[in-house]
Amino acid sequence: MENAAPYFRNDAAEVQATADGIAVITWRPGTRALADFQAAMEALLLVVRRQGTGKALVDQRDLTPLSPAEQAWALEHWLPRAVVQGNYRYGAVLPPRDPAARPTTTAVRLRADAHAPLYQLFDEETTAREWLRHQVVIKSQLGNKPDTNSKTATSYCYKVAVFVVGDTGFEPVTLCL
Repeated sequence: MENAAPYFRNDAAEVQATADGIAVITWRPGTRALADFQAAMEALLLVVRRQGTGKALVDQRDLTPLSPAEQAWALEHWLPRAVVQGNYRYGAVLPPRDPAARPTTTAVRLRADAHAPLYQLFDEETTAREWLRHQVVIKSQLGNKPDTNSKTATSYCYKVAVFVVGDTGFEPVTLCL
């Protein structure tokens, strides 16, 4: 793993941000409390938001099966916020080694709605990171701007930042309609 200083660590997982804009969550083996699962996922959301690329490497290799409560919380509470608040778009997943855990993580991916991130499974971490590096994310924020040409009309301006593969950041663009 390309090491970066951990942003967050508890009994369930470790979360970190990499220099190339990827949020990484590495699940730890063993049982976990729902509160620890939720805290790790919230930390992942914060890193995804701060990185601004919408990309996460999800290392589930040591993950034990997700409880029904963890599955429900991830689908109903965390994932919708991650997509909207964090612009979460791409997840490279290193699936669990534990055969009992695979159905529970697969269920979350399959039950996610059409607005969920694109998930891709990988056996090797280097391949997963390379795939993430090649994904292009368009980040946008909707805002209002008064139309200076009309006294009654309001135009909508989109502050768009386009991430270019191989570039070191976003290229800002403003579109007003």
